Amino acid sequence: MDENSPFKGIIEGEEYNGKKGLEAVAEYPDQSGANVPSSLIAQFAAELADVADQANPAATFTIGVTSDAVTLPYGYYLVVETGAPQNSVGVKSAPMLVTVPQILNGGKELKKNVSVTVKSSTADIDKVIVDGEESTNVNNGAVGDVVNYKVTSDIPMYGADVKEFHYVITDMLSKGLTYQNDMKISLHAEGGQEFELLNADGTGTFENTVSISEDEEGNAVITVDLSTTGDKNYLAEEVDGKPIYQYAWEGKAQFVLEYSAKINKDAVQGNGGNENSVNLEYKAGHTTEDKTVTTFTTSLLLIKEEQTSAGNTTNTPLAGAEFKLSKINAEGKYVELTFTDEEGNPLALITDAAGKLAFPGLSAGVYELEETKAPSGYNLDSTKRHFTLTFNTDSKTWSSGSEDGASDVIMLTAQENGPEGTFQTTITNVKGMALPGTGGMGTTIFKMAGGAMILLACAMLLIYYKKSRKNSGQ
Repeated sequence: MDENSPFKGIIEGEEYNGKKGLEAVAEYPDQSGANVPSSLIAQFAAELADVADQANPAATFTIGVTSDAVTLPYGYYLVVETGAPQNSVGVKSAPMLVTVPQILNGGKELKKNVSVTVKSSTADIDKVIVDGEESTNVNNGAVGDVVNYKVTSDIPMYGADVKEFHYVITDMLSKGLTYQNDMKISLHAEGGQEFELLNADGTGTFENTVSISEDEEGNAVITVDLSTTGDKNYLAEEVDGKPIYQYAWEGKAQFVLEYSAKINKDAVQGNGGNENSVNLEYKAGHTTEDKTVTTFTTSLLLIKEEQTSAGNTTNTPLAGAEFKLSKINAEGKYVELTFTDEEGNPLALITDAAGKLAFPGLSAGVYELEETKAPSGYNLDSTKRHFTLTFNTDSKTWSSGSEDGASDVIMLTAQENGPEGTFQTTITNVKGMALPGTGGMGTTIFKMAGGAMILLACAMLLIYYKKSRKNSGQ
């Protein structure tokens, strides 16, 4: 038994809480008879099981084999589950202390027939996306945005006789999410206790427990393995003077994992979403149900075509048109967006030979689209066009729109042959020529002609002056 255990004196015959020996736990079980141990009694039962002689039990009972009742003399009994039922999803029940008979109603009544409910301890896991002070299972973002995750994983009530543990958390990211290698792990226990076990830089008690791999489809798999391996027994590591697994004896105890991932260029666009799921294997062969969160993003396809002076579209694609796309921020100002290649270099937003320009990975918000350079031989359309992208977290779908009656609004339609929940729009240019005064060749011609006329006038003035002097005899 632990030298620091408050129950050490009970075993040695000393007084504890004014009582001696096992009478110190006479209040157990509770008045409901549910045999759910209090945290203090659970701790004592587990420590007692660690030192008790289990080789010669007072009685043995096998579910489905032994009779429904076992006759025992009055006294205190330690109930230890020596083997969980076949195919059970729980770990063995924690040791329990039982009094026969039970003392009820403040000691006025004895319950001679005692029922013991042995409960295998199970564990579950949960995952959320953290956005500021809020948590959600669904969000939306743009390529380059960072998504923050929080995983909460239960610690089952392992008995003191458990020397080796099996505990593996598996977190699966879709291709559109890039893990940022910033995993943090902490222990959260009853009474608001929190202990850091792994820092974002990879140092701490749980150092070397996180590994990264890929599945057959190229999705990232983050594995946090806290199983007993060699000389490493992570759940038995002492934190604040006590093995980690024993915190579950005092009430609910959980591991909390926090990390982030960045939305990348491979993100699924539209209503498909980019999933991130997690599960826990806390007993060999038994894994919890996957818990999934999803991040959505969408895209806009711009099509540039020729328009006649009469306002008709000729369906002729125009290459070489340059644009900038801005999004309104929290202060109500439009901020220009930057799109980059795989190396992180800024991309020129220019229409290709098919007259197309894609803006991938957009989040919900209000946007402004502006043409900054017209295709060669066409007039610039400098209109600042606006549109709004909206994501519905309940239906998990995208939609577009803007203020009714606005004259500078782009009407978006569903992207042809594209994923559901993506958009497109067509903008046209009219053929034109550079007029004098606009910086074209016309200005140069007029300047050259004007200069020649000035030179001619000067020459004529000089000739006239010479003739005048000759006629005057000078």
